[in-house]
Amino acid sequence: MNQKHLFKTSIVALLFAMVSFAAWADDSGSCGENVTYTFVESTGTLTISGTGAMGAMQHPWYDKGYKWAIKKIVIEEGVTRTSPEAFYGCYSLTSVVLPSTLVAISPCAFENCTALESVSIPNSVFYIGDLAFARCTSLKNINIPSSVTMIGGGAFAENTSLETINVAKENDSFVFENGVLYSKDKTVIVQVLAGVSGAFEIPSTVTTIEDDAFYNCSGLTSVSIPNSVTTIGENAFYACSGLTSITIPNSVTSIGDDAFGFCTSLESITCEATTPPACDGDITNRTGTKIYVPAGSVEAYSGANVWGSLNVQAMPTTGVAERTIAKKAGAKKFMPNGFVYIEADGVKFGLSGNKLR
Repeated sequence: MNQKHLFKTSIVALLFAMVSFAAWADDSGSCGENVTYTFVESTGTLTISGTGAMGAMQHPWYDKGYKWAIKKIVIEEGVTRTSPEAFYGCYSLTSVVLPSTLVAISPCAFENCTALESVSIPNSVFYIGDLAFARCTSLKNINIPSSVTMIGGGAFAENTSLETINVAKENDSFVFENGVLYSKDKTVIVQVLAGVSGAFEIPSTVTTIEDDAFYNCSGLTSVSIPNSVTTIGENAFYACSGLTSITIPNSVTSIGDDAFGFCTSLESITCEATTPPACDGDITNRTGTKIYVPAGSVEAYSGANVWGSLNVQAMPTTGVAERTIAKKAGAKKFMPNGFVYIEADGVKFGLSGNKLR
């Protein structure tokens, strides 16, 4: 999915360069069963009017080639839902006005709107779709009102200028702490802001790492995944180029497609489960990455779907049995580069049990 988006991004960027100096005439028409649009070239304003939802894939401003000239979008009262990719790649868009009748922002609706700096989501929206505001690299402010109960994977991925997500205190579904958007009970990591860097320790309350949760957090040097986590979503750590190794605890039973895709520095993945976790697709596309598994499980991994195509090896033995020392209070320590290790009798070991130099 991400390669598709990257390819699409490069194509529209090229087209933008080709037509950025063109002049566009005013335009109007239908963009839904009961929804119309008007574009005023002199102000670059696109106004969406009517009642109900915008029509799926009815984006005349894209088909007619002037979406790059859109600077402001006003969705008027009565409209209830945007359509998927409705304003994808409106590179000149700086301002959005959303109505109090809006209940859903569809997947990819404002993806790649790179000039958009702020969005005020009305207290009527309950759903924000996958990648809805992804790659809005100028986005500095966004609010999540109490009405929002569902947020799709990667909704705010790669927003490098976004420093905080303002979640209403009355919101019963989400909470934002230290650069991370969690479910209210902190069992799900929904989104980690692109600016989070260094060593990151996932709280022991977390059971699920959502799709695209750590997408392109290139400043991360290490991530400690607790034994509470059972599911790692699709593209969860995609393009986290600072990660050199990762340990997947034995509690994880499911890993999504490309969970560690394009982690260009990733040298090893240690998977502690004796039974290979189910995989929806490739775990990593980095050739040469070693997959360390329990010694008695090498055959099971080598014969399992997806795992069998990887460089599966037995975990090196060190005498630190089952990481028991790592579970003791204060046992975990950090190197200057953020790598997590434990120390036994003066010898340093990685959390997978491998001896460190």
